[in-house]
Order: sequence, then C-alpha cells, then structure tokens
Amino acid sequence: MPFLLERFLFQADVQSKTQEGAKKIPNGVLYELRRLFFDTAQSANPYALGPLTRLVANTQICFGTDFPYRAMADNVSGLAECGLFRARDLERVERTNAARLLPRLA
Repeated sequence: MPFLLERFLFQADVQSKTQEGAKKIPNGVLYELRRLFFDTAQSANPYALGPLTRLVANTQICFGTDFPYRAMADNVSGLAECGLFRARDLERVERTNAARLLPRLA
C-alpha cells in the first residue's frame, strides 16, 4: 500500500475541498491509513516492509503468509532477517498484534 500513498493523498485533498468530503475524513487520510492493519504475506523483506514501517507503527503489522504459494518458514525467516524489527517488535508482528485484534483466539 505505501507505493499508492500519493494517490490516496491526492484524492483525499480533492475530496476534502468539498463539504461532504471534509466530513468523511476530518482527521485526514494519513490519520486513517495509520489506523489500518497490514499483513506480511509476500512482503517479509526490507524492500516491501521498509516503506510500510515508515508509514505505520509496528503495532499495526500482523504476520501473514501466502500459503500454499510460499512456505510459512520463508516468511518467518524473512521477518527475522530483514533487519527492521527488534525482538520485542518481531513478537508483536508474529503474534501479539493479531491476538489484540482477535482476543478470543489468543
């Protein structure tokens, strides 16, 4: 999603100039995008996750796989080796964030 950010910002700017548009996103599009959750399916590498980690806090990133197209172990090792997460942050991405979203499954 980060590579589409300019489109979102442009459209939000256009929409915010109307009274109806201003009501829909009163805090701005960046505020709303930073509230979303993103998964790591097919993106457990620094080239894909780097821009995402500059946009959202690691509390908004959840582990995801692209099974059966890629082994889960590839994603686990990719997250550990991408150099973007400390141990505590990696635990958040791999488990804690999803458990917070789905507490009954924790």
